[in-house]
Amino acid sequence: MKNIYRGRDALQQFHDPHNYITPLVELPESLNPYYNNGIHIYAKLLYMNPLLNIKSLPARYMVQDALSNSSDINHFVESSSGNTAYSVSVYGKVYNNCDTTAIVSTEVTEGKRKLLSLMGLNIKYNNEPICPNPNDPESSINIAKSLGKKDGRHNLGQYDNDINWKSHYDITGPQIFNQLPEIDGIITSLGTTGTLLGISQYLKKQNPDIYTIGVVRKENNPIPGPRTEGLLSHIGFDWKKWTDQIIKVGTHDAYQYSTKLCQYGILGGPSSGMNYYATLEYAQSQLAHNRGVHLVFACPDTALPYLYDYEVVLDTTNSEGYTVQQLIDDMQYLDNLWIIDLRPQDQFNEYHIDAASSIPFHYVDEFVETSLSKEYKYVFVCSYGSKSDIVAKYVKSLGYNAQSLESGIIHRYNSGYPVCKNQICIHK
Repeated sequence: MKNIYRGRDALQQFHDPHNYITPLVELPESLNPYYNNGIHIYAKLLYMNPLLNIKSLPARYMVQDALSNSSDINHFVESSSGNTAYSVSVYGKVYNNCDTTAIVSTEVTEGKRKLLSLMGLNIKYNNEPICPNPNDPESSINIAKSLGKKDGRHNLGQYDNDINWKSHYDITGPQIFNQLPEIDGIITSLGTTGTLLGISQYLKKQNPDIYTIGVVRKENNPIPGPRTEGLLSHIGFDWKKWTDQIIKVGTHDAYQYSTKLCQYGILGGPSSGMNYYATLEYAQSQLAHNRGVHLVFACPDTALPYLYDYEVVLDTTNSEGYTVQQLIDDMQYLDNLWIIDLRPQDQFNEYHIDAASSIPFHYVDEFVETSLSKEYKYVFVCSYGSKSDIVAKYVKSLGYNAQSLESGIIHRYNSGYPVCKNQICIHK
């Protein structure tokens, strides 16, 4: 096989998913501690396509469907945290030389921001969580729908467009079953839910006993792409009908288990690590059955757009060493304690430490220049402790009493310490 694409439609041939099969790779004992128990675990490398991400498949299907139903489209508009918008932009150009506008959350990772800029999209940022709410009229989803009604423009609507999941029913499901007819379980993260819905429908129609696990992120644990179980209530697809079990995974585990895969040459990103972790958790529960099991987990994209985030999430070298317990002690005895939360305002509103003040990171320079006082002890807080560590070191270098909360507020929340929401203190 020469693997060459020629002619005027060479790019279209190259991007056609019927012309390639993404690998299914069994993990060795070094990555599968249950190998000798007869439990076989396989990574479906869905990122090994021309655009290096799972969203490129439904994006191509949706773009082609839209263009086949209208000859007036010259501009696509889509709400996306990165991969879908990037893929729509490419396929809009490949199939009809269309431009693309992406409505993007301000919480998008720096790597994805740079990727979208590289691809030449028209980017409009919307101040909202990374997983938008379709029921919010100000969400990027509804902004995209509104913009898509203008002449020549079209919103693909990945959150309620059945072509999304049908692409996986047509391509991904059959690939997996043909590669591994003895498959017992499929594990994949839930964002728009299109991947799980399409794959599970196909596999269960071949064998109703195939077990489907949807993986969600734990509350207040950001992972690019997947939603929390609560946020899935916003999704219109009937994913529950095709899901047998939900497993929740936290931020640190997702990134840590992604690095385990990467170090063996499987370059899956945080959601891949999330699915891998969930697969191992489920595999452990199958030991008592004492039978051979074949489990497949999805690897949706690569680690490359998130390299900075790995440093932040997995960095345990916070030199300030100011622990949660020290903060609790200081809150009890110090009247001159000032806790400053550096996260974006919407994250602060979602939950925060009692008595903390919200000063987002990009406003902190003004605060340092105008508001510092030797009368206060300052404790800076961010999600993981990285940004707060930088600020605390700088403030301390100016001669003030400053600390950074070790490992950040997400660690505090996951450790069961109380946080506040709407002036009410709650426990995890």
